[in-house]
Amino acid sequence: TSIRIRGQYDRRISTPNNNSALYGSGGASYGIVNINNVKTNTLTAGAGIELRSLITGTGEVQWTNKLNFDYITGNRDFDSFDDKFNGFSASFLTGVNFKVCENFFLGAETNVLTFEKLTFKPDSGGDFEVDNSSFNVNKGNRVNILARWRL
Repeated sequence: TSIRIRGQYDRRISTPNNNSALYGSGGASYGIVNINNVKTNTLTAGAGIELRSLITGTGEVQWTNKLNFDYITGNRDFDSFDDKFNGFSASFLTGVNFKVCENFFLGAETNVLTFEKLTFKPDSGGDFEVDNSSFNVNKGNRVNILARWRL
């Protein structure tokens, strides 16, 4: 089981031209992953920059490319072990937005490239660091489903 809820504020930071606009964002998320008796709770907060390009001339479909930079904190429980962790991540995501009505879009995005640097603090033993890099272009990628409201 994997669930992640994210709240994010986007602000256009460029003058839109005929084909694209640049947005800055700030947001936070909370996620739970429970696989094979390992439960991980994660809280992230960060900023990003996103380029939205029109696929259709009237703007009903947009292609998105995003760079995200997040601070990460959380814990991982396995049997009687409880490891706390914190660190940062940088990621590149790509996706698509579909205009439902004037102020509402549905979309999907997936991570293409990710780098994480995490420090784990186990209950017993010393702290240790984990650097994780991934390049994800395959059918097993995680896909985020988005709902965007224009306020």
